[in-house]
Order: sequence, then structure tokens, then C-alpha cells
Amino acid sequence: MFLMLVPDKGLALYLCRITHFFLVFQLGISVHLLYRLLGRRKGWWFVYLCYAISLFLMPLTLTHWYFQGIYEYAWGLSPQKNILFDLFGLVSFAAIIWCALLMVKAIRGTRDAGIKKIYLYVLAGVGLSALFNFLSIPASEGIGLYQLGNFTFIPILLMTYGIFRHDILTINIYFSKRILNITLKA
Repeated sequence: MFLMLVPDKGLALYLCRITHFFLVFQLGISVHLLYRLLGRRKGWWFVYLCYAISLFLMPLTLTHWYFQGIYEYAWGLSPQKNILFDLFGLVSFAAIIWCALLMVKAIRGTRDAGIKKIYLYVLAGVGLSALFNFLSIPASEGIGLYQLGNFTFIPILLMTYGIFRHDILTINIYFSKRILNITLKA
């Protein structure tokens, strides 16, 4: 979070807690998106579990059990983590590993080059997003490394580009073939 513009530590802590109130729900949404993208019909208990953990953590992000204070660095302020932040990190790590395994399995299992490219973009986006978020942890531990988690919009844009660009190309190819078939039959 860009807390370098906030001079008040109390306000900075409040803003971090509010941001994470919504951020923890990303866990369920991300796993849900991946399951929908892959067309998985089995294993939805994991999606529901991620949503349940997100709902459990949402109100608790506003307490000292999630963030307990603020560290001050030359580049700005960073929240000081507590036990529930660690729980969220552990569950997120497990979800990322599970989703990466599903993506690798899907990439190996498809013969369609367009679908394979979409899966590769999503896998790259998930991997980069995980790396950026992982590199935000040192600041919450008291180490003055800048939080790269502020740039997770970049992998999200990469995933979005991969999904929509190749999905639109697939749709265009489908419609072109459909129009050609209709024209030849007429």
C-alpha cells in the first residue's frame, strides 16, 4: 500500500486493515476463477473452503490479531503482521501451489494451442503475483525492503491480456468457421 503519503500511523494502520478486509476475499475469488477457467467439475470443496476462510478472516483483519502496528521506513509505512496474517499467508501459499499444479496438469492435458496459451498466461500471472506478494512479507517483519505487492496489478493485467486476447481470437475463429459453413450450405 502506498502509505508514504499518510503521515499518521494510526490512520495508516486503519487503511491497511480496511484494504486487507477486502483483500482476503481475493483467495476465494482467485481459486473460483481458476476452477471456472479450467471447467473443473470435481474438487469444488476447495473453492468453498477458500471462501469460508476468507469470510472468517474478513472481520478479523480489523483487529490487532491481523496487523498489530506500523513500521516506519525511508520509503514509507508498512503494517506489522500478526498471527492471522500468517494464517492468511499459509492458506494463500497452499492455494497457489494447488492452483499451479492444476494449471500445469491442464497445460499438459490440452492439445489446443490457443487454450494452452491462455493457461500459460494465467500460470505466469499467478506465479508473478505470488512472487510479488511474497516479497512484501519482509517489510511486515521489520526489514526495510520495499513491498512489491503494491505492483500485483501487473501480473493481473498479464492474466487478463492472456485470457481475453486468446479467448477473443478463439471466438473470431469460431464465428469465421460458422459463417463459412452457413455460406457453403446456402
